[in-house]
Amino acid sequence: MPVAVILHRSASEGTLPWRPCFADLSSCLVASGLFAPLYCLSGRPAFALILATMILLALRVANTAKKRALRGEPLVITDLALAWQVIRFPSLYLPFLPCGWILLGILIWGTLAGALWIVACRETPAALWWVVAAAEPCCLLLILTPPGRRITSRALASFRLEFDPRKDARQFGPLGAALLHGLWHLAHPPVPRKDADGFPLPPDATAWRPALPPSVSPSPSTVSGSSVDPSSSRETPPAPERPSDLSSAPRASGTGGLGSREEPQIGAGNSAGPGILTGTSGREDGHLPNIFLVQAESFCDPREFSAAVPADVLACWDSLISQGQSGLLQTRAFGAYTLRTEYAVLTGMPPSSMGTYAFYPYLGALRHPVWSLAHHLRKLGYRTLCLHPFHREFFYRNRAMPNMGFDQFVTLENFPRRENWGPYVGDLCVADAMLDLIHEGEGPVFCFAITMESHGPWLPGRLRREFPGGDAPMLPDLDPAVCRYLEHLRHADQMLGRLRDGLAGADRPGILGWYGDHLPNLPSLIRSGETATPYVIWQTGAGAGDMIRRDIRPEDMGGCLLSRAGWR
Repeated sequence: MPVAVILHRSASEGTLPWRPCFADLSSCLVASGLFAPLYCLSGRPAFALILATMILLALRVANTAKKRALRGEPLVITDLALAWQVIRFPSLYLPFLPCGWILLGILIWGTLAGALWIVACRETPAALWWVVAAAEPCCLLLILTPPGRRITSRALASFRLEFDPRKDARQFGPLGAALLHGLWHLAHPPVPRKDADGFPLPPDATAWRPALPPSVSPSPSTVSGSSVDPSSSRETPPAPERPSDLSSAPRASGTGGLGSREEPQIGAGNSAGPGILTGTSGREDGHLPNIFLVQAESFCDPREFSAAVPADVLACWDSLISQGQSGLLQTRAFGAYTLRTEYAVLTGMPPSSMGTYAFYPYLGALRHPVWSLAHHLRKLGYRTLCLHPFHREFFYRNRAMPNMGFDQFVTLENFPRRENWGPYVGDLCVADAMLDLIHEGEGPVFCFAITMESHGPWLPGRLRREFPGGDAPMLPDLDPAVCRYLEHLRHADQMLGRLRDGLAGADRPGILGWYGDHLPNLPSLIRSGETATPYVIWQTGAGAGDMIRRDIRPEDMGGCLLSRAGWR
């Protein structure tokens, strides 16, 4: 326990008071929770002590590495759900970890633990340790009961959690914050809200809330726990009819498509009942615009941060922002956590209303349908597709995207064209796949694309196959990693221009939304404290050429798209 307290206080970097506090108690609880079951199972106290200390040291190292890479954000309890991702996709995580020190530590501590296992005599643990070891699963089972959840919620209210990883870690310590967040998470499971047809309904906290059909009965909010005010419901025109059997809609084949056994399916028959989009009365199918929304990996305008960046690096971007709505998207993460921005854009949910689900939003969408922009447009008659040229199980999107209202989820396993630029599929391939959707099938299309080409880290040798010299051309006064990033950024800009031209030449009107998920993790380029990324919304036909400058939050993005379509 003293070792746990010392490690915990060192990880807190002097933010805790000198007197004993909750952070010290939480570190003792975690230490005993690790030691007791190890001791009871092994019967060797020295071995259990070494192994428990090794686990605490590993958490300390991981916490330090994350804080260094993400500008001070500590480990959070929901990172446990992403632990397998580190093993499955090591190239995305290991460059930020001190792998040499980790391997040395494993070698030393593993050798010591193995020696103690062989040398130490097995003994029968005292009854107290069996009680401590059994207390953990018993407490978890009690918390999962309805009375246990109510008691836990009342107890946690006195701690006044802010659900900001940095602030809560400063107040309670990293382990204390993780313990409290874990208890809150267990006490507040997601509660799906559905209408009479089983169609997901938006929580009350959504930034752009559509009208609710008058037939919908109020139910608890998905996360916030509030309820719908019946007086706020108002009648809306019925949505155009869709085929009652969604299985007849075109789906991607193979393991990456919606038809995969592992992936949840949206129930059929969602076309019944009134629509939830307002202002669509009298609008025929031929006038419904195709909507492309692109979440561009690590997209930013580097010219805002350095005068050494060539002025023409974003030529198409400059053209589009002069003809549409643009500004800064007030993203809250830096260098990572794409899914936080992604979830806010699709659902309109502000992180402040989501509790611990704001750390890893898809934890709720893995099990239940969640209302989103895709559901919003799907009920109007749109084909809804998500394109992501990476492995389908990354962030467990293969389970979340069907629950978010997408008819198809096209991933690396079944991507139409796989031409890499660097380690990932090029952005121009994604643009071509999106434009092909315009000519496939009938009716309007909503396509949400998540690009990968620009994903970091931008290490030496990344572009050795693309350039004769083995690396991107170096520019004066710019770090080599920034020069490599600029080559990918040029491709993102070309993708933007290709989508603009494709939508402009289509028979149906089109709307193009584009934003960066987070700033690139390039400390030599990005100023400290900056997190906002640029966005643009451009459209063909009526409203094209209207230049609007407006900074928005990620949860406002869907409402802005619908406003440009004339629906809000």
